Amino acid sequence: MGDWVSIIGPMFAAAIVVGGGAMAYRWQKTIDRRTALIELRRKAYQRYLAAFVSVTNTPDAIAEISLELFQCEFHLLIVASDEVVKHVGTLRKFYLDTNDDRMNRNTEITRQLIANVCQAMREDCFEESNLAMDEYQKLVPIG
Repeated sequence: MGDWVSIIGPMFAAAIVVGGGAMAYRWQKTIDRRTALIELRRKAYQRYLAAFVSVTNTPDAIAEISLELFQCEFHLLIVASDEVVKHVGTLRKFYLDTNDDRMNRNTEITRQLIANVCQAMREDCFEESNLAMDEYQKLVPIG
């Protein structure tokens, strides 16, 4: 009986060490993937916002800028959170619906929609945001 214990004891200890190591490795890989995704999203959000501001502030070269915005929106479909995609879609629809009279867009609606996008992006990248909606709207550079 003693021979079995001397054989099984170390094997059991080794199995615990290997299992614990595998769990720790898996946990670290999950954290690494999440960190990489957040960084990818941050870059995509920055690129989208820069393209959006360019489209709204630059009447010249609108075709090239619109293409950049379209590409950014398409990229967001892949990497952005569901909430960000919904808000970007709502903002895009508003801009398309009001494009014929874009110089007379409702400023309050515009600021609200842009603030919604920014809030969703911040909550996605930083997991929460304690800013009130009016604080977002104050910083919106459009409208």
